[in-house]
Amino acid sequence: MGRRPSWDDVAPASLACPTCRLPLVGAVGGLTCPGCARAYPVSDGLPDLAPDVPDPRVPEGGGPLRRWLHRRAWQPAVRRWTGIDEAVEAGFLARHVRPAAPLVVELGCGLGREARVLAGLLGPGRVVALDLSRAALLATRADSVGHGVAFVRADAARLPFVDASVGAVNTFGMLHHVPDPTAVVAEVGRVLAPGGTFTGQVAVSPLPGLGAWSAGGLARACRAAGLVPTVHEGGRGILMFAWCRPT
Repeated sequence: MGRRPSWDDVAPASLACPTCRLPLVGAVGGLTCPGCARAYPVSDGLPDLAPDVPDPRVPEGGGPLRRWLHRRAWQPAVRRWTGIDEAVEAGFLARHVRPAAPLVVELGCGLGREARVLAGLLGPGRVVALDLSRAALLATRADSVGHGVAFVRADAARLPFVDASVGAVNTFGMLHHVPDPTAVVAEVGRVLAPGGTFTGQVAVSPLPGLGAWSAGGLARACRAAGLVPTVHEGGRGILMFAWCRPT
């Protein structure tokens, strides 16, 4: 049985204060910002870089039955409706994720499938998976033992990484859930290293139980963040995209 992945397995150590954006330093019971002296707890090996943000109630953070139903019933139904299955998603990541630095970030990791796919493609110790739900992170971490994925609780609109320190960012099925997806994309642009890629999947027309974000809204946000388009591929109501930061 593999060792439980830990946040400090990931290289380079690029965790930063979400407010000051300075690299965090270790302290008793957590991490500390050398600039504003803000302390961030680490509990059960899980850093909390968004301690003031409420923990959302999401299916991925529910009990075993709720997670099973979400994985085995709801998600397959959405995949059948859109025509985009797990093999198509994995192939898209294999073709378009091109890290420009060692650290790779998965935003809104949910059940962790894409984070594990990325770790399989890139090797252990490179992928950090972020979510706001502590329950979801703990459950997904337990499902990801042996994959070398690290988990951090953080707000996607205030990413805890140093400027230009992340080689690639991926987010599948998150942008149409957040209240301000433009702010999330702006943060992606800030943390991406030159040449780094931003890949993802977003609902561009309403799906059962989901919101939507228009393809035009995504494109405007990416361009405002200094990114350039690589590819757009679609299914029924779904857009898979790849953008990059110019070198």
